[in-house]
Amino acid sequence: QGNDENPGTLAEPFATLERARNAIRDLKSGSGMPKGGIVVYIREGEYRMEHTFELSNQDSGTAEAPIVYRAYPNETVRLIGGIELRPELFHPVSDEAVLDRLKPEVRDLVLQFDLAANMARSNSTVSDCLKLTLRLNCFSITKR
Repeated sequence: QGNDENPGTLAEPFATLERARNAIRDLKSGSGMPKGGIVVYIREGEYRMEHTFELSNQDSGTAEAPIVYRAYPNETVRLIGGIELRPELFHPVSDEAVLDRLKPEVRDLVLQFDLAANMARSNSTVSDCLKLTLRLNCFSITKR
């Protein structure tokens, strides 16, 4: 388990990419980049990104001393952004105006997701009541 109070070594890693990025910034503004550059190894797992991971010009290395973010050798890393749309929150379309626009043979295959109601549960905001309509045979949902 990483901890952002750790020194950022293989034995005592940081918990977040932001902390690793900031440590590199501090290093660059202090003693400078090490010869050969820096590799930030990300250990195996799925990481939910609650915010955009931002890199700017100050986070660039050089051809001689690159800064590289990569999965640890032989491990798989997934950085996951956005929100999870749980399958049980999809419901059949009930709005007659929407149903009238659909071909009769697909009406039973179309579900809707109320973003406004469900974003409120996740402390997010949506300016208008939006509904995302998806055809079941075009969108796959993987259960954890």
